[in-house]
Amino acid sequence: MYITDVVPLTKIPQPLPQILSYFTSQKLEKGSLVLIPLQKKNTEAIVFSQKEAKDLKQEIKKADFALRPILEVIEKDPLLDERQLNLAKWISDYYFASFGKVLKLFLTANKKSQSQLKKPIQSSTKSKLNKSIKSILYFSPPDFLPENEIKETLFEKKEILLLVPEKNKIDFFRKKIAKIQNQNNKNLQITIAARSGLFFPFQKLGLVIVSDVDNESYKEQREPRLFAPDVAQKLAEIWGAKLIFLSVLPGADYYFKAKTGKILWKKIENKKEIQKVEININSLKNPGDKNDSLTSLKDYNSLSAKRSYFLKNSNKPKNDQKNWSPFSSVVLKEIEKYLELKKKILLFINRKGTATNLLCQDCGWQKFCKNCGVPLTYHINHQPSTINHPMMVCHYCGFKNNVPEYCENCKSWRLTTLGIGAEEVEKEIKNKFPQAKIFRLDREISPKIKDQKKTLQEFFEKGDILVSTSLIFSYIFARYVDKSLRVEKELKFALTVFVSFGAQLSLPDFRFEEKLRRQIEKLCFLTSEKFLLQNRSKREILGKSLKDFYNKELEERKKYFYPPFSQLIKLTFKHKNLEITKKEAYVLKEKLEKQLNNFLTNNSQSTVRVLGPVPAFISKIKGRYRWNMLIKIKRPETRIQNKLLQVVPPEWEVDVDPINFF
Repeated sequence: MYITDVVPLTKIPQPLPQILSYFTSQKLEKGSLVLIPLQKKNTEAIVFSQKEAKDLKQEIKKADFALRPILEVIEKDPLLDERQLNLAKWISDYYFASFGKVLKLFLTANKKSQSQLKKPIQSSTKSKLNKSIKSILYFSPPDFLPENEIKETLFEKKEILLLVPEKNKIDFFRKKIAKIQNQNNKNLQITIAARSGLFFPFQKLGLVIVSDVDNESYKEQREPRLFAPDVAQKLAEIWGAKLIFLSVLPGADYYFKAKTGKILWKKIENKKEIQKVEININSLKNPGDKNDSLTSLKDYNSLSAKRSYFLKNSNKPKNDQKNWSPFSSVVLKEIEKYLELKKKILLFINRKGTATNLLCQDCGWQKFCKNCGVPLTYHINHQPSTINHPMMVCHYCGFKNNVPEYCENCKSWRLTTLGIGAEEVEKEIKNKFPQAKIFRLDREISPKIKDQKKTLQEFFEKGDILVSTSLIFSYIFARYVDKSLRVEKELKFALTVFVSFGAQLSLPDFRFEEKLRRQIEKLCFLTSEKFLLQNRSKREILGKSLKDFYNKELEERKKYFYPPFSQLIKLTFKHKNLEITKKEAYVLKEKLEKQLNNFLTNNSQSTVRVLGPVPAFISKIKGRYRWNMLIKIKRPETRIQNKLLQVVPPEWEVDVDPINFF
């Protein structure tokens, strides 16, 4: 008789037990599939371990429950190998997620791997963690690959895993690796995949590469809320494989690791430098006015009538509110110059819509979504097929409303819009350059991938100016067809303008500046000649050296106890009733404080801070109120994490190492 520990392939919420014990007369291998009774129904489960009953007599006698039998052995051969099971266990423990739900990810990946690669699942030898191999971080352009390390691994006849943040980047790297791979190594397995590649079965993994390591797409938004680069690090440890991170601008966390000798830092210079200019709008007397202090628009008045592009309405009265423009005269002059040269221009604004919201100038009223705690976004033309039909739209639940004619609070007619979005930028640039061929690329106007690709192809065929949001980064490696030469070409813009990053300043994100700098680096990669950054804040961005930036970041993060000096855990409760949401939040706060007092001494309590509860930054989404708490735990004392989380009810969302705090 054998006592067998199994993991049910169903969601058992933490902190409930994830591994259950049953008995059977059959000897089973770790990773095999069985059928077990669970509550009132039968459920499939994966065997995690097994011992003979005679060795556990004392434990069986002391148990306060009766063991139940395994009903059926479905697959006697292991479906998952030991390394996969160990990685799945780590994910479940670290991210406080259902073990069974994590295992399902591995089983799905195995099926996909077998169908594509016809690779058999073999029970691998016992895994030994190897932390002696130091990781390497390449501070490099987006298209860089570490050729030497790839060739070395192929020579050793070992497998390679290359992680990419988005599936549409797989083809680019597949073609790039094919050039590195020589004829003798073509049979060796190189897996290029998004997050799911972490769960594939490997036989001899020797190298793990994570491209664009700071990309937020690596963060899973549903349970298990894992972050792929961290899981990749654990996978490399389990296999004793080399680990390489690639980033256009590494986060302060990686800089700190390099500074403390935990990783190797190597910088790869860009092959072609472009001109970068930061324009501080606050230093201009009247941005967009013809007599501003930095440059003059008088040259535009003397343009030859033969020119095909000209500025429209550049001489509006200074006091006219409509005189405000998202473009400074410096930028307008550069756009005019590149239009005359018939070169491609990109205008980047990381915000959809015409304006962020609608505001009453008399009482401060704003139009909010009835389902969510956010102001509705003002769109002049929400549906591409509709002409000039203003709408108020919620980008969280999809609610739409007609634009109010007057304030719903004080009945005032003095309504104005705040902020700018891609629609407003498109409208303004069309007003300034009415004869230019202008395209817009965002998910509002092109929700489908085929439409996005079509927009880019048409722009490079006949367009002058492209207005886009962060969607452009999904096509950083894309190519278009030059029909005149019948060849494929890279997407490159002679001039790129970062119109505004003001909306990002308002978000509760301590990583704001590093994310901004990363966007700038990606935009520069898409640019062949000149990059312009319009800055309406008092922060200096391009003028600050990277060393100064990193040192300042680390100084502030240490002061406020943020990573890399702490681990963050965000707890979120959602409910349709506000009072219930608030009550549950305060009940959990009390439980957490009591739990801290139980296992922490007075001297060590400073290693943990519990902030909140407070309404989330976006306090209501799709009719459900949201309250957050934030736990900060001093590194490397993460052993405290699961002790604290034991008191968190299953109804709460637990996000370990959160990417956003909305």
